[in-house]
Amino acid sequence: MIWSDKVYVGEGVEQMRTELRRDIDAGNVSKYKKEYALVLAFNPLNLLELIPVKELSLDYYRESKLFLLGLAADKAEATELVRRIMEDVFHAQGNTDVRAFFQNESA
Repeated sequence: MIWSDKVYVGEGVEQMRTELRRDIDAGNVSKYKKEYALVLAFNPLNLLELIPVKELSLDYYRESKLFLLGLAADKAEATELVRRIMEDVFHAQGNTDVRAFFQNESA
């Protein structure tokens, strides 16, 4: 798993961001029932994916090169983070090319 240099963090997980990141890296995510991770989409035709944190311990995700962009307390907060990311991308580039926005980090 690759972490963005600038991880977008929702208010609901701000207090536990360090613990949450450590648990994700260690694969100890079973205690997280509602939290979501935002990642660059596997399919290049899509922009982002929302993945329940509890699923990040699955082999499919552990063995893939996820590029993690954000952490949220629940799906509603994750959706708000998607809006923030897309707004930042559009203001910086004038388009919605999330991959190009984070290109230097994920290379």
